[in-house]
Amino acid sequence: MDIETKVTTIAEVSREYSVTRNSIYKWIYSYSKNRKKGVRTVIEEESVSTKLEGLKSKIKELESVIGQKQMKIDFQEKMIEFAEKEYSVDIKKKFGSKRSYGIGKNDPD
Repeated sequence: MDIETKVTTIAEVSREYSVTRNSIYKWIYSYSKNRKKGVRTVIEEESVSTKLEGLKSKIKELESVIGQKQMKIDFQEKMIEFAEKEYSVDIKKKFGSKRSYGIGKNDPD
């Protein structure tokens, strides 16, 4: 049926066959496989529980990434401490000093 597949509208069918819209609606409710009177079809995009499970999974994934990044930071800090002791150089202080933006310039503007 073209109405059910949304190929045509009830108004178009009404004009084409010279029948009232009410008659078409009655026919749809009587003979349609997809529609029954008083029954509405609700399409739910994603259930709340499915969405919640997806979000929990994403949280676990992000927590894992954070843990890996923290381990990397801890390792790098230990390496800096080791290098400072081994080479008697204050790497953290030099790293935090003002950046040079070119010859004779200290400001990017």
